[in-house]
Amino acid sequence: VFLSKLTAYSTNDTLQLKHVADSLFSDKLYYEASIYYQKLDFFLQGETSKNEAKLLAANCYKLNKNYTAGIDHLNSINLNEASDSLIFNTKYQSALMSYLSNDLTRAESFLEQLNYLVKDSSYAINSLLLHAFVLNEQYKWPQAKEKLYKLNQALFLNDEAAFNHNKILLDSIYDTKLAPKLKSVDKASRRSTFFTGSGQWYAK
Repeated sequence: VFLSKLTAYSTNDTLQLKHVADSLFSDKLYYEASIYYQKLDFFLQGETSKNEAKLLAANCYKLNKNYTAGIDHLNSINLNEASDSLIFNTKYQSALMSYLSNDLTRAESFLEQLNYLVKDSSYAINSLLLHAFVLNEQYKWPQAKEKLYKLNQALFLNDEAAFNHNKILLDSIYDTKLAPKLKSVDKASRRSTFFTGSGQWYAK
């Protein structure tokens, strides 16, 4: 489809492609829009413009709940010497789509990459809430609490009343006395191997 026009695309041609893609996106035809954004990426010359098209295509995949394709598309973006903004958007969206597909280990990996690669620490603030969600889902409550502490400090340090209120709230939510006593699947399995029903009794 992309090679149906063998001559190079002019600026007017690419602007027309962008207009069609944006129109399809506005009509919530995300699959069709993703094809046009990919075609736009194929014919554009500048790396900045191509990366923008890749991000738009990946967003279409996300909205169409095709998270694997969206992440694969983001992975095609060259991040060597890229701006902090581009690195953040790429890694954050990859982490978000991994979280939405319940691939929590991969989501955490993308967030750790973000923190390592992005030099401007102010960007990291925007990933703290998602990072806390990912850690909560993995029962890593102390680490999740730490992320939310940092978010509270970043947003409300100059508002003492709000800061203290949020801190008390976090302390109550993450009180170790309230943490669920999780059962071990392996332990339940071993018990049932030797004594029928003892695994179910252990898991209550």
